[in-house]
Amino acid sequence: MKIVEINNQEVRVTKTAIRDYLKEQLAVNDKWIKKALIEILSNQTDDEVNNECTSSLNGIGFTGADAEILTSFAKQLMRRGSLSPKQMQITRRKMPKYWKQIMGICNEEMLDKLVAKSLISIVA
Repeated sequence: MKIVEINNQEVRVTKTAIRDYLKEQLAVNDKWIKKALIEILSNQTDDEVNNECTSSLNGIGFTGADAEILTSFAKQLMRRGSLSPKQMQITRRKMPKYWKQIMGICNEEMLDKLVAKSLISIVA
């Protein structure tokens, strides 16, 4: 747990609060979803990206069940800059499970502040 000061108010930021914040952003915030999709793709090996599958059990990248579809979506997003509404719907449903990988690449101080601000808005 960390104490983060926001507007002269001390806010306790727990790992649970961080997890909940990231899972929510990865389910509803299109900017977060698209950025995370590309970031998780970058955790795949070159072989996994080329074959749109998971072949290394290294705990990062897409799961075996998601590798084909999410790799395809990420490649399309990089090529075209967008996904269809149906693709976004599928991606919103699948991305929250990758919150730990996203937490690992986020700027910790910035993430703590975002979570603290969200906690303040919940209480207010």
